[in-house]
Amino acid sequence: MKNINLQIAERLKAARSALGLSQRELAEKCGWESQSRVGNYELGTRKISAEDAVTLASALGISPGELMFGNESDKVYVQRSYPVVGKVSAGPWQEAIEPERIRDIEHWEETTKRVSDDSFWLEVDGDSMTSDKGITFPKGMLILVDPKANHEPGSYVIAKLTEENSVTFKKFVIEGGEPYLVPLNNDYKTIPVKRDCKFIGVVKDMAWNESL
Repeated sequence: MKNINLQIAERLKAARSALGLSQRELAEKCGWESQSRVGNYELGTRKISAEDAVTLASALGISPGELMFGNESDKVYVQRSYPVVGKVSAGPWQEAIEPERIRDIEHWEETTKRVSDDSFWLEVDGDSMTSDKGITFPKGMLILVDPKANHEPGSYVIAKLTEENSVTFKKFVIEGGEPYLVPLNNDYKTIPVKRDCKFIGVVKDMAWNESL
């Protein structure tokens, strides 16, 4: 299986080619002086930062999630807005976030991903989902959570430890037949999935919090 950087590189090149853009033209649309950044991204030799992923996706007319996650079933279709309901820890277990009443929420963020009407945005708070390689979710980034989506190995999920009323953001994996919540930052420990762990939703898109 190709590494994550090469998978993202292929999606980037395909999206650029579909628009008939050269690397230089795409770089100009992104506001970059040199095409070398695009070239390195398409070779997979340079990791795409979260900020550049948002910039590239905007220039290509796709969502950052489609570029980084590459879910072929989630093609761009209609731009819709969903509420930003709070923060979620990307570190140790934190107190659960109880969504506010929809009409009282002032901050809404747009997406072109195909998600359920019950979807919402959360702001990443912590550094356990940051990585020097492949996908990274730095503190302050917004993630779009679809509570109706089914999680599977490799999904980025919001999970709740029901007995402690606490939530976390991690990658769901199966190792040795056992389920785990895995951080992208190696400084943090893997969390075994126990019976009292409930999956709140699956991350479908990401964006920078422009209100910061």
